[in-house]
Amino acid sequence: MAATWRTLYDADLPTAADSRMRLVRRAKNVSYKNQIQSMLARLATFVRGEFKGIKLADQITRQHVDAFLLREYNENLGVAASYNKLLVGIRGAMKFLVNAKRMRSNPCEGLPLLDQEVKGEVVSRESFAPEEVEELLDKAKNGKKGRKKTNLLLYKLITIVTNTGVKKIDACRLEWSAVDLEAKVLELTPSKRAASVKIPIFPPLLQLLLKAAEGNKQRTGMVFPDLERGYRNNRSFLTDQFYRLCTRCKWRKKE
Repeated sequence: MAATWRTLYDADLPTAADSRMRLVRRAKNVSYKNQIQSMLARLATFVRGEFKGIKLADQITRQHVDAFLLREYNENLGVAASYNKLLVGIRGAMKFLVNAKRMRSNPCEGLPLLDQEVKGEVVSRESFAPEEVEELLDKAKNGKKGRKKTNLLLYKLITIVTNTGVKKIDACRLEWSAVDLEAKVLELTPSKRAASVKIPIFPPLLQLLLKAAEGNKQRTGMVFPDLERGYRNNRSFLTDQFYRLCTRCKWRKKE
């Protein structure tokens, strides 16, 4: 096989993601396609960066994939569900590459999924302390000291969620029709409820909404189009970014 990692990165990975779309149940799920592309792109970037001698796609081994999965697992705060989702996505895409004669074997075959019921391998439901939320917001808005690396999308998302308690999907798809700035109230129907709810708008969120209104005088459509677009294109992107942001916090490093 003559395909280099550059070819795999630039051409074969999207091909693999497109092939996954042929499955009937995923045929219209563009978000799933983007997730697979993101997974494979991260894998290719990792292998090219960590293993300098890898030039051909067939050179990738189970050891390389295992190292990548471990890195992602640690960055995602040790969440087994995220690890399993990543492994299943990459393994399925590589299966298509093997069938298309672009790889001779699937290095993901035989890699076991993590037991999500094992203590310490489940998603924690413990609430963040106020000082932890404050640090998350600071890291997202102002970046890292000495190296400005901001994430304003996360800043918006964290502000909305911590001030309202709504789910990520509802935060990203918040519409102006649900916002009453004069009464300082949100009235919306959460994604998993049939009845609408009224939520007071607290000062941090109010400041964010007023700034958004400056760019949308008519107050129509989505309040934060960039959040909605990011969620629509890749539902796991913001979650992955949030996990990475947590690893930069002092309280996380002390655990």
